[in-house]
Amino acid sequence: MSVRAVASAVLAAGLFTASAPPAGAADPLVVSPASGAAPLTVAITGPGPILERISRCRFGVHGWSGQGGHGLHVDWGDGSQIFAPGLSGSCAEAQRRHVYSVPGTYRVRVKAWHPGPTDAAVTDWAGEASVTVVGMGPDDRLELLEPQGGESFRYQEFPKVRWRAAAAGRAKIRLELLSSDGAVVTRMDDIEWSTVGDGSAVVRDSRGFGAYDAALKAGHERFFVRATLLRDGKPVASKDGPEFSMTARYPDSIRLLQLLRVEGDGPFKAAFSLNLSLRDCSSYRIDWGDGEVAEVILPTATRCPLNSTSRELSHEYAKAGKYRVTIRTNDFALGRPLESVVGYGALEVDVTASGRRKVRLEKMMSGGFHAERCAIPGLALPDDVVVWAVGGRGRLLGRQIDQSGSEASEFDVTVKSGRPVALILSSYDPAVWKVRRERGTKIAAVLVAGFNRQGVAGLPEGTPLLLNVKVSGFPCGYFGVHLHDRAKGDAVAEHVFGRPIDQVFDGDGGRVEAGDPIAEGDDLLPRTVNTSGFFDPNMPPAGEAGLKDLVRKGVLRPATESDVRRATGVAADKPVGTHKAFVVLKPMVYPAGLFGGHSATFLVEEGVPLPTGDPGHSSVWDMVKARCVRGPLCR
Repeated sequence: MSVRAVASAVLAAGLFTASAPPAGAADPLVVSPASGAAPLTVAITGPGPILERISRCRFGVHGWSGQGGHGLHVDWGDGSQIFAPGLSGSCAEAQRRHVYSVPGTYRVRVKAWHPGPTDAAVTDWAGEASVTVVGMGPDDRLELLEPQGGESFRYQEFPKVRWRAAAAGRAKIRLELLSSDGAVVTRMDDIEWSTVGDGSAVVRDSRGFGAYDAALKAGHERFFVRATLLRDGKPVASKDGPEFSMTARYPDSIRLLQLLRVEGDGPFKAAFSLNLSLRDCSSYRIDWGDGEVAEVILPTATRCPLNSTSRELSHEYAKAGKYRVTIRTNDFALGRPLESVVGYGALEVDVTASGRRKVRLEKMMSGGFHAERCAIPGLALPDDVVVWAVGGRGRLLGRQIDQSGSEASEFDVTVKSGRPVALILSSYDPAVWKVRRERGTKIAAVLVAGFNRQGVAGLPEGTPLLLNVKVSGFPCGYFGVHLHDRAKGDAVAEHVFGRPIDQVFDGDGGRVEAGDPIAEGDDLLPRTVNTSGFFDPNMPPAGEAGLKDLVRKGVLRPATESDVRRATGVAADKPVGTHKAFVVLKPMVYPAGLFGGHSATFLVEEGVPLPTGDPGHSSVWDMVKARCVRGPLCR
C-alpha cells in the first residue's frame, strides 16, 4: 500500500482529524515592530489563534500534525532554521520571536495546516508580513571552530563542522570537503546565512558516498574543510581548516546486522538478524569472515517499503575461531554494483568450541557498559541452568510508580521447569513484575532490564537480583529483550550468567507462562503476590489523566480568558491561551509526564502555595504578582 493510500486509510479510520481553520485565523499576520535598526527583535503579535498554536510548539515532535506537533510553520525570511536535530522542550519562543542582525527587507510567512487525505498537507491559513531592518551591517568575517585538526574519522563518520560568521547582508555558507592536494571531494548544498553567531553542519553529500569512496580508493587519507561566505553568489570570506584523516576502516558495530545465536559444536550454525529501516531500498553484500560471501538484494521498486522489516540470515562456520563479519551496501542506488562500495561496518564474532558466542559489549551498548558493575557478586550457577527471558509490553494499570510520566504496566509471570532458571525480565516502560513459580522450580537469579523503574515481587527471599535501569546507571548498558530482538540480551546473559539466552517468551499483554504449561493442581508459590509497596497513594495518575483527576477533586479548575489576563498581567504578549490552562485552588503535586504535547499551564491563585514535583514543560504563573515563575515562557 502506498504512503498516500495509508494516509487516506488513517484519516478514514478517524485516527486523525482534519480540523477547520482556528477561529479568527483569517485575520492578517501581525509582526511588531515592522521596522527598526539592526539588531532588531521582532515578535508575532497576532492573530490570537495563531499565537495559541505557537504556544503549543514542542521540539522533537514531528509527524502528521506538522513540525513541532502543532500544525504551524514560521518562516522568518532570512533562512534561519527553527527546527534542528537534538533540540527538546518548547519551541514557542523560537516561533514567536526573532532577531535580525543584518539590514534588509524580510518577508515573514506563517502557515497553519493539517494532514490531508494524500501525502500533501491541507493549508488552513497563511499570512505574510514585511520587516525592514536598517543601519550598518556587521563586517564580513568567518572563523572555523571545528574540526580542530589531527582527528581521525572512520568510514562514513564525517566530521562535524562548526563556524562563527557575520555578514554585511544576506549571504550563504558553502562547506566543502577537500583532499590534501586541494581537490574537492564533496560539497554540501549552500546554507542560508543572515545572522551573527555560530552554525554547524556535517559535511557529506546527501546524494551518496560515491565521491568519498573514489577518494579513498585513490589512496587519499588526509582531508580538510573549506568554508566560504558568499553574497550575491560571490565569495566575500573564506577559511580553510586544519587537516584530519579519514580512512576506509569500518566501525566496530553494524546497526543493521546483529548476531542472534550460535548452535552446534562444529560445524557451528550462526543466526543473524538483518534489520532494514524505513525507506531503506539498499542492497547488501555480507562477508562472513571465513571466505564466504552472501548477497541480500531487495527487489527494485519505485517506492521504498513503508515499514521496517527484519529477516533472519544464517551462516555455517566449519571451525571455532574469531571472525570479522563485514557488510557493504550500494547506498540506495539500486543499479550500483556492490563491488564499488568501500564498506559499511563490521562485527567481531567469537565462535568457541562450546558453540557459544561472545560479542564485545563495550561496542554494542549505547549508554556504556561497566564490566565490574554488570555482575551479581558471588553468583555461582549450577551447570544445568537455563536462561529464559520475558520481554514486551504488559497490562496497563492506570497508575504510576515513578516520575517518568508513563503509566505503569503489570506482568504476571509463572515459571515451571525441571532445571534451575535464570530469568531476564525486560520492559522499557515502568513495570511491576509478579513472579510465581511451580513448587519444584528453582529461580537461580534474576536480571531486570528496563529504562524506567521496574519492581519485582514474589521472588524467594535472597534470590540474586541485578537491576539494569536508568536509576542504577545502566551498569550493563541500556538494552531490551524482545521476541524478535535478543542480540544484546544474549551478550549480557553470556557476561552475567555465563551462557546466552535459551528461550524468549512474549510478554505482550502481561500474562506469561515461562517453561512448561501450568496444570490444574500445580502448587504455585507464593500463593499471593503483594505489589502495594510500589505505589505511592498520594501520587496522582500520570499525564492528562492526572489533570482530570485533580479537576474532579477540586484541586484544579479550567482557566477562563479573564484568569489568563489576570495571571499574565504586564506579560500579556506572552502566547498563553486557555487550552489546557488550569487555576490551582489547593496545594498539589504535579502529575508526572507533563512533557511535550502533554504539558499544561498552571495559574496559582492567591494564598495557594506553588505546586511541588516536576512540572515538565508546563508553565506556572503567579496570579497575585502577575508573572511567570517557572517554565519555557519565563523569559
